[in-house]
Amino acid sequence: MVAVLKANKKDVRICIDYTELNKCVVRNRHIMPSVEKNLAQLEEARWFSLLDANKGYHQVPLCKCCRHVTTFITPFGRYCSDRLPMGLCPSAEHFQESMSTVLDGLQNVVNLSDDVLVHGRTLEEHDKCLRAVLQRLSESGLTLNKDKCVFRQKRVRFLGYIVSADEGVQPDPEKVKAITSMKRPTNTTEVKRFLGMVHFQLKFIEHLADITKPLRELLKDSVEFMWESPQEKAFKEVKKRLIEAPALSLFNTNKKTRISADSSSYGLGAVLEQFDEEQEDWRPVYYASRALSKTKKRYAQIEKEALALTWAYEKFAAFIIGAPDLVLRTDHKPLISILGPKPISDLSLRLQRFRMRLMRFAYIVEYVAGKALMTADTLSRAPLSDARDAEDCLCDDGIEKFVQAVVKRRMSDQFAIKIREMQDKDMVMQDVLKYVREGWPRYRRDVPEKLLPYFEEKGILTVTPDGTLLCGTRIHIPKGLRNEVLEKIHQGHLGEKKCQGRARQSVWWPGVNADVRARCLKCTICLEHRLQTKEPLIVTEPPERPWQEVAVDFCEREGRHYLVMVDYFSRYPEVVYMSSTTAANTIAKMKDIFGRHGIPEQVRSDNDPQFSSQEYKQFAKNFGFAIVTSSPRYPQSNGKVEAAVKTVKRILEKETEPTLGLLAYRTSPLETGSSPSELLMGRKLRTPVPCSAMTLTPKWPDLKAYRQQLWAGKLRSKQQYDKRHRVRELPELMPGELVWIKDQRAYGTVVRRRTEPRSYDVRYPGGLLRRNRSFLESTRRAMEDDDEDEDDWGTVANEDQPRQEADKEPAPAEQPEPLRQSSRQHNTPRRLHYQQLGKPTC
Repeated sequence: MVAVLKANKKDVRICIDYTELNKCVVRNRHIMPSVEKNLAQLEEARWFSLLDANKGYHQVPLCKCCRHVTTFITPFGRYCSDRLPMGLCPSAEHFQESMSTVLDGLQNVVNLSDDVLVHGRTLEEHDKCLRAVLQRLSESGLTLNKDKCVFRQKRVRFLGYIVSADEGVQPDPEKVKAITSMKRPTNTTEVKRFLGMVHFQLKFIEHLADITKPLRELLKDSVEFMWESPQEKAFKEVKKRLIEAPALSLFNTNKKTRISADSSSYGLGAVLEQFDEEQEDWRPVYYASRALSKTKKRYAQIEKEALALTWAYEKFAAFIIGAPDLVLRTDHKPLISILGPKPISDLSLRLQRFRMRLMRFAYIVEYVAGKALMTADTLSRAPLSDARDAEDCLCDDGIEKFVQAVVKRRMSDQFAIKIREMQDKDMVMQDVLKYVREGWPRYRRDVPEKLLPYFEEKGILTVTPDGTLLCGTRIHIPKGLRNEVLEKIHQGHLGEKKCQGRARQSVWWPGVNADVRARCLKCTICLEHRLQTKEPLIVTEPPERPWQEVAVDFCEREGRHYLVMVDYFSRYPEVVYMSSTTAANTIAKMKDIFGRHGIPEQVRSDNDPQFSSQEYKQFAKNFGFAIVTSSPRYPQSNGKVEAAVKTVKRILEKETEPTLGLLAYRTSPLETGSSPSELLMGRKLRTPVPCSAMTLTPKWPDLKAYRQQLWAGKLRSKQQYDKRHRVRELPELMPGELVWIKDQRAYGTVVRRRTEPRSYDVRYPGGLLRRNRSFLESTRRAMEDDDEDEDDWGTVANEDQPRQEADKEPAPAEQPEPLRQSSRQHNTPRRLHYQQLGKPTC
């Protein structure tokens, strides 16, 4: 939604962009009344009154079942219209049909859209018909705009004609005034332009070559430009032929119609044309030209082109309202998207206003080469400077007020002065402003290299009345102020994507996204407070057989320590009470377990001193098993034993006889249907639960099928984990790279990558330590979006959270600075309900 003040500065016009909706709406084809039929009723009329419907389309109610499709967004919620809005493709025809229905059966009434002409041969007849029309309008609930109504007139302008009591129906001189008032050429270039326009009427003007011969003599290189009586006579004769039949055609609602419009640096030109099927060519119906005011002359060239189209459409509105698939021709290619599918919110402020004024028309924008718009181009270079209609878009002061209001809301007067001062000092900016006002070269190769970034955005570059450059609705920031603006954009340290979003709302310069990204990358506060990133879960293949790979860890319960060992294949746990947790006692207990089940090929553990001592390494060497350790403070990499420790702790906490509790767990079926004891020993164990002796007979389950089921379960868990945590791979760190160590809150340098997955040795002021990649934030890596994580204000705690390992490596010399807490305000998304507007006042 865009709200705009009307010319009276009191009422508000609400404009909605229904471009996407119109693609899905079927138009009801209502045949508009022909001009000839309407004018035929006025030949004997001598008194006239013109009535104008108040607020047009808004007098037609919408059916409740379809109001919701007109929903639009406002800063205060979502609303829908309960009256027929402007901008919908069927609005004009539906409104015309409604007016025709209301006025049906009344005498001496001619209607086109919101204009109603009442006429009569005598004053009494006229008054009688006028009362009948007003009575019918009152009964139907339609209201009139008093300021635009005229009563009891003997001469009125209607449907492009002058209707008077004395002369009857006469062509409106305005239709050809642009030609009749055209001044004679003053140089060879203007003669060429005039003859180029005349050439388009070659089929309809006889002996054109003979008539224009004196003018063509002036184009010879050997002839000096001298405007004499033969040239003046030829010039007047050509203008006379252009505004008479057969060159000039009468408008016919049943013929194909198109409008061509063009703009020069100081004027506008347009021509309304219809297709002549007999001659198989287009013939003019209405010529128009207009001089630009001082303010409009300062518009960017693209805005002048859009202004020309808007002005031409409003100039010819009486002819084209309701015309299906009207073609709008322009030689400015960016206008195809600007006046077509491009969202209105992406346009510059002035272009927004022009697009709004065109919403009540149904049109198709067509690009043609400049040489095909010779008539419009010639008229734009010979503009009329007469008085203007109050409804003329050239007289709409609201356009400039709208621009100034938006710019002022986005920056203070003091900052605007800074921008203009910087622009005046920058020679590149002076060239850009010149091109914006006078037009860019057609080809990229003709643009200086330093201006190419601006050339890419030429379609939406504009200049405000005070000289500030805008890109769409965004303010251009000169080089000298960009660092200051970047600091303001980065306030709050919201991350790269949100900072770029803030920039897109209000400011622009070439490479603004890259500059915002670089600013976020340099910010040490963002780096140090970055949330830990989850990487894809690494799944290890299950062992080939039982007791091939085991994991070991310690468990504490009420001051008593236990050694927990679990088999990776069968999940069979061994639990041993530890009177002491020295390396020697740990090795002794592990020897007892190995004596019962055999020596595994691989033993996984954390980095506790018992498992990193030289004595333990010698034990592994003597018994012939490999040692694999997890990264410090990253128990997830040894998840099997962590899960076993949690299970054992729960059994020790709940069961008064822990031995029976462990036996129950060892004999309970897993999700694959086999128990840990069956998978490890090939038999079921006898428990206090009664069972048949036959079930205790040793029998191996299908270990191959079990392994496949175990592997499939791991893959499913990985898929769920990766989806839940929205994981992504972090880039590999190189030796010597500077990193931020999150848990130590200190900077360090990567020494080497270890053989263990995602594990690095890092040197920092406290010494050498080992860390998983997720604990290390690279200072060179481009900052990525934290927004999704930052918006998740609440977190759900896992009651089975694995305990964190104590890092046994040297602590930093100084206590790290505590984390700065950000005072975020809880912002719960609210559901916006559809609400219906009351009767609009606009």
